[in-house]
Amino acid sequence: MAENGKYGMKILVTGASGFIGANILRYLKERGYNTYGCGRRQIEQKDDTYLVCNLAKEFPDFPADIIIHAAAVSPSADVGFYDYFDNNVLAVRNILQYAKTCGAKRLIYTAAVSSYGKVDGVLREDSPHNHADGYGLTKYVGEELVRNSQIPYYILVLPGVVGKGCRDNWIMNTARQIYNNQNVTYFNGDGMFNNILDVTDLCRFISTLTEGENNCSETYLLGAKDKIKVKDVVEFLKESLGSKSQLTCVEKSGNSFYLDISRALNAGFSPKSVKEILVDICEEMSKEKEMN
Repeated sequence: MAENGKYGMKILVTGASGFIGANILRYLKERGYNTYGCGRRQIEQKDDTYLVCNLAKEFPDFPADIIIHAAAVSPSADVGFYDYFDNNVLAVRNILQYAKTCGAKRLIYTAAVSSYGKVDGVLREDSPHNHADGYGLTKYVGEELVRNSQIPYYILVLPGVVGKGCRDNWIMNTARQIYNNQNVTYFNGDGMFNNILDVTDLCRFISTLTEGENNCSETYLLGAKDKIKVKDVVEFLKESLGSKSQLTCVEKSGNSFYLDISRALNAGFSPKSVKEILVDICEEMSKEKEMN
């Protein structure tokens, strides 16, 4: 990596021991950016550009022109509200204070579709926030802290993000069930679906955003470039994985929606289609089967 990195920018990626943050850090480093990372856990790192850091309690110790804040506690039955609050609210407050201290010129914040709570039909950036759970509520508070920080920002609202080594989300849990020939019950089969994002598409868009030199602040909703029916998603997985799973569709009122990503597309976002992402998931699972 060049001494000053690509474009001379110093970029700090938080949450770099997690799935999304680790992918962002790796992607930018491989393309010559002068990139640092911090996370709650140690990672395999051959230089001094990574720091173990609990952002709810302490600040990182790296210079930064741009901060990409991917640190968060994800939804889990084992996580209580105070854990969400510490890691999704207090940590955001601290990283914003640090951004001001080190003179960062921009913050890129990874938000979550879950912050909108119950949604029907189509989700847009300006859709109302209704009845979010503890995770979604704390992610929304984090967004509001960013918006009121007076630091130029990009807020990227993410659905389920997939890729090698990804965390649990609906599409991955469903794919694993089908892969293991387990019976699957899914909801609202005729509902439209593009609530999925390939992590490399996210990294590429973030790289594009870091190269902009304006002081504007924007919120972008990200997802797959097209939408298909939910029943077509699960049936495609079953066929592609050669599964014997029995698929059962149940109609359920409320919270069936797809994502309007037109604003992000106009800003240079170039995602894969739903089926392209599903093919990647199936191929990765087939590789795992061959290895085992």
